[in-house]
Amino acid sequence: MMAAIRKTKSDPQDSGQGDKMEGRECLLSAKQVAQVVGLKYATLDRWLRPERGGFLECAEGAHGRGSRRGFGFLDVLRVDTLARLRRGGASMQMIRKVLTDLAAKYAVNDPLLEGGLVVAGSRLFWVLDDATMLDVLAQQLAAAPLVVIPMGEMIREDWNKVVAICGEQVA
Repeated sequence: MMAAIRKTKSDPQDSGQGDKMEGRECLLSAKQVAQVVGLKYATLDRWLRPERGGFLECAEGAHGRGSRRGFGFLDVLRVDTLARLRRGGASMQMIRKVLTDLAAKYAVNDPLLEGGLVVAGSRLFWVLDDATMLDVLAQQLAAAPLVVIPMGEMIREDWNKVVAICGEQVA
């Protein structure tokens, strides 16, 4: 199955990375995203369903039964970050609460992409700098054995997988 390519408006905030590449956006299907990230389709579908809280959104949402969702590259990264947090032991309830608190109390706009989330045991932390982590829910500085998500490595791996699906149209 080929990924859909559509024209996008240019974004003055775009730094040359992310979904928009030379005015074109490669949109992957949910099945393709699940494959890239190593996730079951049913899990991804559950994270997206509005009746289940609509934990994630994608570039193009489904509009009724049988319609396709479209995922841009940044959507793939968000899904991969969430999947890695879950594999690291963080519950969906904890992730939801931490993301809400980060937005409300610390003005973090997109914590799934900003690279500061760390799973340690059954807790989720936000990295403030190279030496300091914050337990968002307890609002305390803390440290523990860590599961670190290497964002740069993850971005490179996911980019290569998306390029393999979309071909020359993305690169």
